[in-house]
Amino acid sequence: MRWSHAGYLSEHIPEDLRATAIGCSITIAGIGGTIASWSSDYLWSPAAPGFQSSVPFIVAAMIGLTGGVILFVSDRLHPIRGSGPATFG
Repeated sequence: MRWSHAGYLSEHIPEDLRATAIGCSITIAGIGGTIASWSSDYLWSPAAPGFQSSVPFIVAAMIGLTGGVILFVSDRLHPIRGSGPATFG
């Protein structure tokens, strides 16, 4: 996962923000993955009656697709690769 973050951010983030952006994205991904792993045991326990193993995978796919759409739309509204200096807002 670390390599995919670094590769994507190396292409799209200005050089002065690159190290911070990579560290921040890896930290957020790690925290998100940990929370998802812990919470999935409580939400979808295999010992529960009527458990369906496809539900966690469908939820993960929906979250991934939602994130992809949000990234696509936000990049159209505020392009990651701008021609000016790095600004926020």
